[in-house]
Parts: sequence; C-alpha cells; structure tokens
Amino acid sequence: MITNEVIRSFLDCPYKSFLKFHHKSGDKTEFERLECELLNDTKTKFRKSLQTSLHEHQILQQIPEGKGNQLVETQYVIEPLFQSNDYTINFDVIEISPDKQSSGEFSYVPIEVVAKEAVSKLDKLSFAIKSHIISQIQQCTPEFGKIVYGRNLKTIKIHISDYLKEVKRVLKKLIKTISSKEAPRFFQNRYCSICEFYIDCNCTLST
Repeated sequence: MITNEVIRSFLDCPYKSFLKFHHKSGDKTEFERLECELLNDTKTKFRKSLQTSLHEHQILQQIPEGKGNQLVETQYVIEPLFQSNDYTINFDVIEISPDKQSSGEFSYVPIEVVAKEAVSKLDKLSFAIKSHIISQIQQCTPEFGKIVYGRNLKTIKIHISDYLKEVKRVLKKLIKTISSKEAPRFFQNRYCSICEFYIDCNCTLST
C-alpha cells in the first residue's frame, strides 16, 4: 500500500521510500524521535483547539457517503482514513461543507498539521499528492486544503491545482519505483544524517 510515510519518504529519498513500501525499518535517530514527539504534541494541541471551538454535533465519526445526507453546516472528521486497493491515506482533519451547487453533495477541505515554524515546498507537495489521491478515492476533488503549522497554529491555504502537474509527475515516478523488483540506486543527500537508515546505507556504500 502507498501510505503517507511512503509518499513523504519518496520526496526525501526514493531509496527510503522503496524500503518503507517493503516494510523495512531502521533505528530512528534522535532528531527523528524529537521531530515525531513535537509533531504529536502539535497535533494534540490543534485537535483540542478545534474541538473547543466546535459544537459536539459538528464532529463526525466518518466521512458522509454523499447524496441522501442532508448536511446543513460545516462539519469535521478527525483523523479520517481513506483506503483503496493501492492507497491508505490519512489527514489530521477533513472539513466538510454542503456543496451550494449540488444538493446532497459535499465539498472537502483536507487539513494537515506541521510542527515546524515554516512550511517547506516538500510539505506542500506531499500535502497536494495526498489531496489528489483522496480526490480519486472519493471522486470529489478538493479545491484547496489547509496546513496548520508551528506552535501558534498558523494556517496557510494550499490550492491543489497549483501543484497538479508536479503531483502527477511525482506519483508516476513513485509508482514506478516501488513496483520495481530492484531497489532504486542510492544517492547520498543532506537528509541522510537524520534518517533511520543512515547506518545501514553507509554500511552498504562501504562494502
């Protein structure tokens, strides 16, 4: 299955993505552990902030299926999971609003939390890739999404169409990479020193 982790790993290093797709794991670095802890703390802070600002009935347990559901106001699904034969994708929150143009239909706004104090190009591209994938699963293309970031939970809007050409190019390369019987060629980059596979990859290079 192509997951959030496989997608983000591919943007950092195709070799790592291949390993993750095949359920390999390494020894997480101290940086990765601290990064994960900070992200979890930021996600928890955002969820509490969101739940405090909403009425209980605005929080749904799952994504509505479409026609036949009379949605009259914006509602939210926390940590929704989107699955198909090829993908398992999740977001921190999905904001769902009634579509003014079509009765019984919904518009989706995916929301993702980033702990860093600045949102990188790779953060935006990873977000756009996942948004594109859920548009295929749900057959409802989000016009935009939101990335919530930093200790003050600032928000930026991401227009998915701005990244669509690059999204399709990256997805094509990703699928080709993980579908291969052989791992892609390994190249060292600046990400290597903070990667869980750092020791294994260096051992491979030295042999």
